[in-house]
Amino acid sequence: MRKAIIFFSIIIVFAVFVVSGLHKERNSKEKSLLGMKEFFMMHKGIERRYLVNAPKGYDVQRPLPVVLNFHGGGGNADGMEPMAHMSATADAHNFIVVYPEATGTKFLGTLIGAWNTGLDERFAHVDDVGFISALINVLKKDFSVDDARIYATGISNGAQMVYRLACERSDLITAIAPVGSQSVTGACSLKRPVPVIHFHGTEDKCAFYNGGVCGGCIADYFKGLTGITVKTVEHQCESVPDAFRKVIAMNGIQNKAPVVVYKNNNAECTAYGQEEAGESVLCVVKGMGHTWPGGGYGKPCEDGYETKKCKEYVNVVGALSNDISANEMIWEFFSKFSLKK
Repeated sequence: MRKAIIFFSIIIVFAVFVVSGLHKERNSKEKSLLGMKEFFMMHKGIERRYLVNAPKGYDVQRPLPVVLNFHGGGGNADGMEPMAHMSATADAHNFIVVYPEATGTKFLGTLIGAWNTGLDERFAHVDDVGFISALINVLKKDFSVDDARIYATGISNGAQMVYRLACERSDLITAIAPVGSQSVTGACSLKRPVPVIHFHGTEDKCAFYNGGVCGGCIADYFKGLTGITVKTVEHQCESVPDAFRKVIAMNGIQNKAPVVVYKNNNAECTAYGQEEAGESVLCVVKGMGHTWPGGGYGKPCEDGYETKKCKEYVNVVGALSNDISANEMIWEFFSKFSLKK
């Protein structure tokens, strides 16, 4: 009984973070959607959820690029927008942003999800790569989509999923922008180079910049908030520079001098193979934690920075930084690449 009480107490903590006032439509074919809406689709016997923000300039006669934005482990689709604020960027630059949702444990309709990136055996049966492939096909039917310009970004476990998509579906994903996690996919043979812009804070407490044992942040957060120790998934991770050297090699970039393409206070972005098909950019933010550059803390701090849940969350993930806007850098980078010859 005590274990059950502990389990549901943990779930409730997450549940209070997610408040959804979204319009719900299942398997909609409507093509004049504006703003954020919620959709569902079936994939391999599992009902999958995703949110779509069609920009204010959306016109069915004009195919638009799509940015898939993946939440981190322990989160859900609702939590990404309050953290990254990418819907405003989509409105400003006229692209569709989609927030896919992982699978996991549900309580009172709220998901505590994680992507199958190969680290957690509990999700080994979930075909997330297949889900995203099918989702792209659904988006192309339901919206006016430029299928040569489909991009992916995400944070933490979501960043790991983005790397996996680049590895396995380079024919679908034009370019990627991982935030706050090294790839855990391992070596892969791409069908084509996949441009990458990677963001990482030097004080990331979840995916250590200098490598070590990564993961476990959610467990640390719960322990600080409730005093309860819960199961976590940790893994040995390389330093970000070492991991990124493998990205550069994967994209076939050789013997071309790196170029600093952005510098502001503690943020610096260095491009490798600039203007090549597999251009790879590493943006390092000194002092930043496991957070979205130019974003916020999101749901845990929605009731104020003095709340216990916010303080504990900040203690675990670390500092924000406004020295660079990931959203603007991501879109500027993505805009350079298309699958069209």
